[in-house]
Amino acid sequence: MRKNLTVIRAAVAVMLFLLVGGGRLFNLNTQGYEIERALLWGLNAALIAALAGFQLTDLVLARGMLQKKKGVLAACLAYVVVLAVVERSLSPELYWLIIITILSGALAVATILMTKDSSVDYIFCQHESLPAQYFRSRPFKAIAETVFRLLPFPEPIGLYRLGNAGKDSPVFVTGNFELTVRRVSQSLKGRDAWLLVCDSRGINIWCASLAGHFGTNEIANAIKLTGLQKRVDHRLLILPELCAANVKLANLKAATGFNARFGPVYIQDINWFMDGISDPGIRCVSFDLKQRLEMAIGSPLILIVLLLLIYNFLGLQHLLVIVPVLYALSVLHGVVFPVRPVQNVYLWALASGLAVFAAAYFFFGLYLSWLGSGDALAISIGFAYLVTEFCGWSPLIKYNLIPHRKPGISINTTRCTGCTGCGLCSTVCPKGVFRVIGNKSVVVDQDACVLCKACCVQCPTQAIDHTACRPRAMPD
Repeated sequence: MRKNLTVIRAAVAVMLFLLVGGGRLFNLNTQGYEIERALLWGLNAALIAALAGFQLTDLVLARGMLQKKKGVLAACLAYVVVLAVVERSLSPELYWLIIITILSGALAVATILMTKDSSVDYIFCQHESLPAQYFRSRPFKAIAETVFRLLPFPEPIGLYRLGNAGKDSPVFVTGNFELTVRRVSQSLKGRDAWLLVCDSRGINIWCASLAGHFGTNEIANAIKLTGLQKRVDHRLLILPELCAANVKLANLKAATGFNARFGPVYIQDINWFMDGISDPGIRCVSFDLKQRLEMAIGSPLILIVLLLLIYNFLGLQHLLVIVPVLYALSVLHGVVFPVRPVQNVYLWALASGLAVFAAAYFFFGLYLSWLGSGDALAISIGFAYLVTEFCGWSPLIKYNLIPHRKPGISINTTRCTGCTGCGLCSTVCPKGVFRVIGNKSVVVDQDACVLCKACCVQCPTQAIDHTACRPRAMPD
């Protein structure tokens, strides 16, 4: 892994160096900058882009790297802002520009040398008490995590004591996405319990589970690392429901000796769950306005990076209009998403893109002269992409964007043990597809299925025949 990461780091850094440096050189030269100034400004941009790419590679591919990288990335961003101000406002003499370029190179080399040997292994926290930072309201950090939601925000693996947790206190399991750890900690505040933070590669539970990054092995590894067996007398874990697609309870018990139950979808409902209140609502995902706005603000990140690379050649000043408009459209789409007139994702994206192009080109372009045709086209294509990206993040849309595919689900009643055995399918389904009736599970809303496969994974008797699951042979 370490060797592969080094190669990827180098490849990303070199690619960004050439692409960003070449783009800035081309653009500045076409604007009338003499070749020496264009070359130096291009070199500045190339060095910072290579440095950022080097650090971002670690964030995306190496677990637990954020603690070491976020300061470096913040410094890079601040340095870029300073460079932009200097370039646009001060127009320094050539010798000052050479000094600035040398400083950029020194910053890049020093940072790479300082972080090149950073571990890509699990980061384990040996502190028993949960840090106070998880209980504090941190609005600016929450905003940053929302805007950069596509990047991992990993926290250390650890076993934390909440309140006066003892040998008989419940053990709650969660992933190591910083926002998740913070919200879980705040919801459990005042309760005597243990919190087991497992490796989910710094992303949220459902995405990590569906992508195969949070499952039986990650929980077993965390139990082993933290020595959970010595801290509690019981052998019961409470898991987040949305990891059911990749955690097999039988395998977990065989590997660790711990049984497990699935808690509610949202940690805010944990008190209802612990009090034994049987409410089907705590088992189902929703997509309320707050969640939609979080997704809408986080989804444009990849698009913005792509636009930065493209407009690096065309002129970054165009993005002063394009980027705010795209964020505003993304938020507006998040608000109207539940009442959209076209349900098919791709048709809705096409219709939305065409409508935005018409408004941007004819009204804001021709009539008001605020936008050029190229900017209008970029906004419309970008928005069409954001629509499909947003729908892919929605728990109301079929997983992997297959809105036209109707799931086929049936239950073999001779195998199903229903209420007398487990009822796991109705417990783990986030859309209420199943219900236990007369000691047997019944499919009550097949069209609601989002193809997460949790029911197939959890059924201990393999009684569920689902088109999204691999056929598994088992004698009747």
